Amino acid sequence: MRAVLTYHSIDSSGSPISVSADQFEAHCRFLSSADVEVVSLLDLVGGGDSVRPRVAITFDDGFVNFTTEASPRLQDHGLPATLFVVTGRVGEDNTWTGSAQAGIPTLPLLDWDGIAKVNERGVTLGAHTHTHPRLSECSPAELLDEIAQPVEVLRERIGVEATTFAYPYGDHDAKTVAVTSAHYD
Repeated sequence: MRAVLTYHSIDSSGSPISVSADQFEAHCRFLSSADVEVVSLLDLVGGGDSVRPRVAITFDDGFVNFTTEASPRLQDHGLPATLFVVTGRVGEDNTWTGSAQAGIPTLPLLDWDGIAKVNERGVTLGAHTHTHPRLSECSPAELLDEIAQPVEVLRERIGVEATTFAYPYGDHDAKTVAVTSAHYD
């Protein structure tokens, strides 16, 4: 079995993108003690033979609470993770369309210093577009910019070559996959 455990925010709001700190701690305890091998996302998708179930842990968006709630727990349990960053919204919040979404808390996003510190602690950085649109609704030029620009921005700002990508809202189609495949592993 191979699986990706995708998280967004560690908070007590009870929203669809949120897991409480206590729940996340329980997840980390289970993953670090169970017969599950937690590996990096690239190791997971790269295959390899393993008789044990393998999972990768990812976080979308880059909320500030990743550094205060998730990262310390991941480190305490020795669990690798990938943080997918929305490069054009760093230091802002998750009002992706300019206004809050019903049922989703408005939360601050990490700034560049916070992202650099997370990376220094061993968290892998990936791209989550430049502005978090629904990619299937983008024009060809917008699609290319949203997918390709984060590679350049992460290289310039953090010195990291992003090789992984997460689709906002899980939204993708054949054209999106084709463009993404040209820029990421």
